[in-house]
Amino acid sequence: MLTYRDLTQQLEGTDRSLPVASDDARIMLCALDYDSPEAVTVNDLVYTRTPEGWQLHKSSYPKLRIAADALAERIEALGFTVTHHAPEPNGMERSDSESGEEPGKMKRQRASLLGTSPKTSM
Repeated sequence: MLTYRDLTQQLEGTDRSLPVASDDARIMLCALDYDSPEAVTVNDLVYTRTPEGWQLHKSSYPKLRIAADALAERIEALGFTVTHHAPEPNGMERSDSESGEEPGKMKRQRASLLGTSPKTSM
């Protein structure tokens, strides 16, 4: 199963800030900076409740902007069968796929999907 947020449609203004998760002790938000048609910078803001009050932890990282249909096509081109592909109510996309291949081949396929070389362990 693969879940991700479709970032192909650029959000503007305060819509760039998205709630991610929260509970009694934590609140996680992210803010999106659209760098190019191919990439976005995700800025994570995590507030954690401590005995002294709320503490803010910040981080950021780049993400690719890949259309849901293009990703499904790429998964199928690697020999997987997409069995479910639909947006979810929270703005996330979900794609389920299956393959009868052995685990090593799946690792190579995953690396190919991401445009990277599979890591080997010694």
